[in-house]
Amino acid sequence: MTGIMRRSALLVAGVLACAVALGASLVRPPTGSAAVADGLDVTLRNDAGNVYTIGCRYDAASPNWYGSDIETTRSPDLWYPVDGGTVQRWRLGFRRTGDASAEGGRCVTGTSTTLRGSGDFSAHVYIHSNVTDSVGVFTVAMMPEVFTVEEELDLFVANLLEDGVKKVKMGTPGMSVGVPLADVDQQWITARLQKRGATCKFSVVKADGATLDLGTRECHNSPTSGRVVVNARARNGSSFDPSFVTLDEVRWVKRDPGAPFS
Repeated sequence: MTGIMRRSALLVAGVLACAVALGASLVRPPTGSAAVADGLDVTLRNDAGNVYTIGCRYDAASPNWYGSDIETTRSPDLWYPVDGGTVQRWRLGFRRTGDASAEGGRCVTGTSTTLRGSGDFSAHVYIHSNVTDSVGVFTVAMMPEVFTVEEELDLFVANLLEDGVKKVKMGTPGMSVGVPLADVDQQWITARLQKRGATCKFSVVKADGATLDLGTRECHNSPTSGRVVVNARARNGSSFDPSFVTLDEVRWVKRDPGAPFS
């Protein structure tokens, strides 16, 4: 019996060790870790052609309604790094917490004079399947230091409801273009916005390399300086399903206003 008991104890210890190791591999880094503090690297290229990065760090902003009856507050566990191998990937999450309340992740860069005027704005993003049945809305945008909707430039706003269709919208609010969410979700896409003066050209490159050309519209950003904002919030609806998107690249390249669209 002693030998059997010893072997059983060793087996249990081995199973527990494996469980602990597996659990550790699935746990996100704590919000105080260096990885979280650094945030998503946003790549910028200025007028002189110099390339550098600025961090998009968690931001505990004031509650957000933005046209919704549901108040969205901030939670640091809804903006966190995920394993992308050699690629930096960050997850932006959303969850409903009550009939009139929700929580979303958010990050903001510092203000930069590179983030203004004309340029090419792009992001590589995966819109997960859980977004479709959620009321979570996910945004990557360029904002002025002091917010005005007239100088808001949305690279994408995913999961807006328009005429009964869930869409990804791009551009300055009130002047934006859109594509059905079902055409671009559950795959890695590159959202592209090319701004020249007060005109933007919009496109989405799908995982298979096909490009959806969404045309041009009037658009605006700050003429002096701006910052990148990555944000999750609620829109109206009855769903309590949580949802998230994953980002691994956000980029702004300054261009001359007279440069041609590509």
